[in-house]
Amino acid sequence: MNDQEHHGTNSGVVFGEASSPMVLASTGQRLRTMFLDTFFYFILFFAFGLVMGLVGLGDLIEGNLLGTIIFLIYYIPQEAFSGRTLGKLITGTKAVSEDGTELTFGQVLGRTLCRFIPFEAFSFLGGNGRPRGWHDKIPKTKVISVRLDRVQSMRPTPKKEPITLKKCVITVVFILSIPALYTIWTLTGGDPRGQWVLVTHVTDGDTVGVGRGWRYKKVRLIGVDTPETVHPEKPVEF
Repeated sequence: MNDQEHHGTNSGVVFGEASSPMVLASTGQRLRTMFLDTFFYFILFFAFGLVMGLVGLGDLIEGNLLGTIIFLIYYIPQEAFSGRTLGKLITGTKAVSEDGTELTFGQVLGRTLCRFIPFEAFSFLGGNGRPRGWHDKIPKTKVISVRLDRVQSMRPTPKKEPITLKKCVITVVFILSIPALYTIWTLTGGDPRGQWVLVTHVTDGDTVGVGRGWRYKKVRLIGVDTPETVHPEKPVEF
């Protein structure tokens, strides 16, 4: 059933399947939510980076790749189970389907992936009092206000498609597969920084690449004079 909008005011009141009024989140609420979620995302990102650095895995994953993984971890579980991120909890808002029902897993995934579109974060601005961003419109969702004094009259109808354990496992596997695929790509020559460093005829004062796996650093060897390495068939010239 399509939404029946109340046009008598500019408050963005929408009626769902059960004819219970749902007030769309205001532009101010959406802005506050965006800034709060960005803040919490960066806290999570820096926390992961700090831990990885402390355990010696600082070079394991590129910064952009780590940021993408943290982004998926931040949004998908929260919206899949409650339709609310930390930012939405603070601003009293919630994401639901266009007809007022709980989000499906496909809609949650769609909302998250749409956030990667350039400048999408500001696409909800405007709308004549009914702010909806691309990550709302494309997966057919909306964000409503659920302040405690209005929860009973605006409670969404039961889920159309329950978020099952199987779907959660698939999501986790998908997220973890990103660094795994990157590892395979680098170690098979897709990224020269991930190739094994093979050196021949290192002498005193030579500057060579050392290390293996994800990346290597240039260092100057002093007082070293070695013969050919165990890989003479694949010499690396410096």
